[in-house]
Amino acid sequence: MNKHKKIVYFILITAILSIFISIFISTCTDPNERINPNDSSADPKYRIMSLLEPTNTSPILYKTPTFRWTGIKMGASYELQIAITPFEDCTWENGHEVNCQPKADEDIIDVVHTSTITGLEYTNPEDLDYSKYYWRVRPITAQGTIGPWCVQKSWTFTIEHSSLTIPKYGAGIAKSDTHIYVIGGIEKNDENPDISGEASSLAHYYSMELNQWDVTLGLNTKRSFLTAEVNGQFLYIIGGKSSTNLALTDVSRILLTGGVPGGVWDTVNVHDMTNARAKQSSVIYSGKLYVFGGDDNVDAMTSCEVYDFKTNLWTDIEPLPAKRMGTAAVVFNDKIWVIGGADYKIPYNSIYIYDPTKNTWSTHPTGLQAAQGSFTGARAYLGAVVFNNKVWVIGGDNDDKYPPLQTVEICDESSCIDSQSYYLPDGEPYSKARSGFKAFNISDKIWCVGGETSDMIVFDINAEDLEGNKGIWMP
Repeated sequence: MNKHKKIVYFILITAILSIFISIFISTCTDPNERINPNDSSADPKYRIMSLLEPTNTSPILYKTPTFRWTGIKMGASYELQIAITPFEDCTWENGHEVNCQPKADEDIIDVVHTSTITGLEYTNPEDLDYSKYYWRVRPITAQGTIGPWCVQKSWTFTIEHSSLTIPKYGAGIAKSDTHIYVIGGIEKNDENPDISGEASSLAHYYSMELNQWDVTLGLNTKRSFLTAEVNGQFLYIIGGKSSTNLALTDVSRILLTGGVPGGVWDTVNVHDMTNARAKQSSVIYSGKLYVFGGDDNVDAMTSCEVYDFKTNLWTDIEPLPAKRMGTAAVVFNDKIWVIGGADYKIPYNSIYIYDPTKNTWSTHPTGLQAAQGSFTGARAYLGAVVFNNKVWVIGGDNDDKYPPLQTVEICDESSCIDSQSYYLPDGEPYSKARSGFKAFNISDKIWCVGGETSDMIVFDINAEDLEGNKGIWMP
């Protein structure tokens, strides 16, 4: 072979290798480009490989999601990683991520799963916690050469929480370490929440581990506007309205085995309340069950009482400063806050603070402040929860002629702040604003359960929306 032919062959081989290398290297976009892989106008080399699903912020029902992506000709296998923090550092401009740079390997410390796959889809065999995740994929050739990570935005997803089979308004709602319980309540219409159904005798319970609702032994009678609390191995239900719309003194309990209600409702070994009431609020504090206000068939009540689990006795305590029903109660800094509520028809923005050690009441200096339309602060049938060392007040009704409120307020001992950036979402794809529900702090997230819709929604203060804003509500 003469010298000129060798040069020609060398040039041809070099060109062919360059083409293969360029195809392989360009499987993902330049970190600073952020091209949408589904955009037909994008340069074809950026669409050789793309992440298909889960798509960004898509809700997923199962804890073992399936991942899919497109491949490249030279990819014999693919490495997939899942993490709870981003793989890249980016800045935001005009609602888009720019100047994204992959983190150094030593800076990626929150990878929860890594697998090598020969195909173009993968079902994670390990349960994921309810959270926000990021994932990425890179190709590996048959010769073992590892390609670059796909540098499209690390797509995120959340796990959708299972819904009740039917909306339950004014149910008795409580939680243990492993389960949530929804007992009785008014059965609502998911498509038209303004249509009220009948009171229910069903007792639903939700497994946080399985993301699944089940039904257990129902109540002896249909009941609504009751409260529920868990103490030790028992689930208690307190008061409420009967099927004939009468307030009840009844208190019942059922044994929890592994968090699951079982056996029959016990009405013998637990004393009834001194006063009949419905639409009350209740909390457990220092081994005792406190009940505040309510509806006694005639009017809103100031009456409050406490139940001692050890002595099985109820005792009247100092009445509320004013008549209230439809309040929310939480324990905050060793005092019990009784928030909002109505004097039968008129809602209020009051916050009354009870000191169990002194059996006295004080009034919060500002009360609720958040405005929505012509409504300011006042609300009943709301949710409240202690979160991030503050009292969060969520949703509720200001007037039964209008939809429930979206507002969220964050309170401490001195003031309440209208937190518009954390308002409940209103409309698709998430549940709308709600009332007649219960809020919980579970694993540093706010869970809202019950109300006009069957959906549960969960607030994660560390999750980000597409524009990088932290703190979002998720299904």
